[in-house]
Amino acid sequence: MFVKFTLMEENSPPIDEDRKRRILAQFRKIAAYRETHSAPVDTQGCDVVGDTSDPKTYRFQTLIALMLSPQTQDATTMRAIGRLRTLPGGLIAKSLAESDPSLVESLIRPVRFAHTKSANIVEAAKLCVNSYDGDIPNTMEELMSIKGVGIKMSTLAMNVCWGFQVGISVDPHVHRIANRLMWVDEPTPDKTEMALREIFPKDLWDTISTNLV
Repeated sequence: MFVKFTLMEENSPPIDEDRKRRILAQFRKIAAYRETHSAPVDTQGCDVVGDTSDPKTYRFQTLIALMLSPQTQDATTMRAIGRLRTLPGGLIAKSLAESDPSLVESLIRPVRFAHTKSANIVEAAKLCVNSYDGDIPNTMEELMSIKGVGIKMSTLAMNVCWGFQVGISVDPHVHRIANRLMWVDEPTPDKTEMALREIFPKDLWDTISTNLV
């Protein structure tokens, strides 16, 4: 998607109310464009691949999709989730926990870093079975204790799975776009998130990622 927007000035001063208003006006233009123009994330994002017929299954499958997603296209992640559903018992914590990581690896390829991710999601499934009755953790701290789950995944899981808006999900794409639009001038996604929190009201936090990517 390509939309022309006026960039913020280089070497901008610290955020003030006038600059916030201009950034929010830019964001509203992007959001209006996205209302009439679809993107892959709308139908293939991690929040839409889970089985919505059962809340616990949806949360678990969403977590697994998030763990598979880094450096992997949404369509590839979506297909991998589809193949994992062919496991005996389907894609639930118990069946994945009892699966051989080598089989899981074969099912998720060509997801990037399939060997590492297969081991991580099997271990995550075991944790969910043993500590959460097949569900996923419901706090940032517990989610981030899972190997392979960072702050971005935890933030998304808290929002999508539990309905808690604890932060802004800033992946490398959002980080790059926010800096190119000169909304922020930050070296890392984590710092970009902190800067965006100062600009955007909390009720818009969960819309930033989907509108920018």
